[in-house]
Amino acid sequence: MPRHTQPVPRSRRLAPVQRAAATAGLTAAALVVGVGGFSVATSASLADAPGDRFALADLFGGADGELSASGAVDPAAARAAAADRADRSERLPLAEGLPSTSAEAQGWVDEVAVLEQTLEERAAAEAEAARVAAEAEAARLAAEEAARVEAERVAAEEAARVEAERVAAEEAARVEAERVAAEEAEAAEEAQEAAAASAADDRPVDPGSNRALGLELMLAYGFGEDQWSCLDSLWQKESGWKHTADNPSSSAYGIPQALPGSKMSSAGSDWETNPATQIQWGLGYIDGRYGSPCAAWSHSKAKNWY
Repeated sequence: MPRHTQPVPRSRRLAPVQRAAATAGLTAAALVVGVGGFSVATSASLADAPGDRFALADLFGGADGELSASGAVDPAAARAAAADRADRSERLPLAEGLPSTSAEAQGWVDEVAVLEQTLEERAAAEAEAARVAAEAEAARLAAEEAARVEAERVAAEEAARVEAERVAAEEAARVEAERVAAEEAEAAEEAQEAAAASAADDRPVDPGSNRALGLELMLAYGFGEDQWSCLDSLWQKESGWKHTADNPSSSAYGIPQALPGSKMSSAGSDWETNPATQIQWGLGYIDGRYGSPCAAWSHSKAKNWY
């Protein structure tokens, strides 16, 4: 049977090698072409494995018995089997794909090695692409998380600002309401005091009363009539113009409510019973401390004492 001397296309050369390697598990096979025919040299493990011998024999179109004990294919038997099975179309690609020279066989081995290297490089490239994609996805997720955290921070700051403004507005409104209320209360008190002073001015001074004595002594002391309403309101508040008024909680005594009452002894030894002595002492106290009855009355209204 004539040998094939025409170059076999690379795709047809690799097909039987790939099928044989996948079937027999060849890892390091060397295809050697002899002068007398074809032979396949394999590792010892291939020679000892019946399943491998069957697969290799099937590659060349023979039966298990056509292999030698060393795993070599008998060229004559292989050619005879190929001739007997020439009419089987499924065997023709295998027969036509065999190498015709040792150089071509080595080329097959080199091409297999190149194919393996290409597959390894492809796997490495795919792994690198997967790593880059994973890093990109991690970066995207991290950016989304950072954006979410930043958005929450901004929202929290805005909510805190709005709440602070609300609290400040409420506090300002409260303070303003208290101020207005205080001003209204002060105005009402001043109006009441003015009304009381007006009533005191309109109230007649009974001759012979402590009030009449107070008015007389005040004018004699040098204060004008415009100070009378203030003096009248002050001592009306303190003692009701009673020269025996005694405050048991503070020991204040008399019309001016001297504290203690014995201070009035500087104006006379009869300070306990004589309203004139008490009035004289009180006028001197007001003049020395406040300058006028109206100034003393203003202090009394503000502090509730003078």
